Amino acid sequence: MNKKMIAFAFIAWAIADMASPSPVKALANIPEMGEVTEVVVTGHTKLVNNYTATGCGEDGRGSYEFIFQQLMVVPGVGPVWVDVDFLYSPGPKDAVLIEACENGDNVYGLDSCSC
Repeated sequence: MNKKMIAFAFIAWAIADMASPSPVKALANIPEMGEVTEVVVTGHTKLVNNYTATGCGEDGRGSYEFIFQQLMVVPGVGPVWVDVDFLYSPGPKDAVLIEACENGDNVYGLDSCSC
């Protein structure tokens, strides 16, 4: 009986852990347009063929891969299709510049990104 109770408690804990929100390490490639500190994500998305931001990192050999595009509104600019590796829920998100790559790509962490 104890084994069944322990197993049930473990399964309930695992389900509760998966259902609770947590920070993600999602990235967005926002085209070069000055300092971006916030975006508003819309519900419009596209699947793209793996776009790679290249020329990143101290040695210029690093890269990031993105498989989706999401329409985001950048304050002062307007709507822009942004490469993302994760589909964000609609609404305002804080944007933190993670890296400016040599080819002009700007890789941002959005919202609760712990990148």
